[in-house]
Amino acid sequence: SEIIDKSLTEDEANLLLRKTPLMVWANYDLGIENYDLGTMSINYVIPTLLNMAGVSLSPYYQYMLELKQDVPILTSYGVYYDKTGNMYDYNEETQYTDAVNKYFYLEYNNLSDYRNQNLFDAFS
Repeated sequence: SEIIDKSLTEDEANLLLRKTPLMVWANYDLGIENYDLGTMSINYVIPTLLNMAGVSLSPYYQYMLELKQDVPILTSYGVYYDKTGNMYDYNEETQYTDAVNKYFYLEYNNLSDYRNQNLFDAFS
């Protein structure tokens, strides 16, 4: 962490080290010129791009976009961030616990051999 400003907290440094800029380019008018995607975790990129392109979304992707409005950053290192930048531990009870846990249940279902396919089909 020699490259990180020493005045940052460990949590701020963790987030900054994992931050990657994203640019969206389209060869037709999406109405997104100078549109700021804000800060979001990688799991939201696909539903966000599909939504921007006007593609029908599955219930799973629709839920992800709803969750992104309140919890735009879900990390793999035990914390998540709300839309105002507040950090929460996955193990603590917050106003977002139920919504985040529902996302994890959907994610688990997505990986299951016996998944509910209707959640993942856009045209069901």
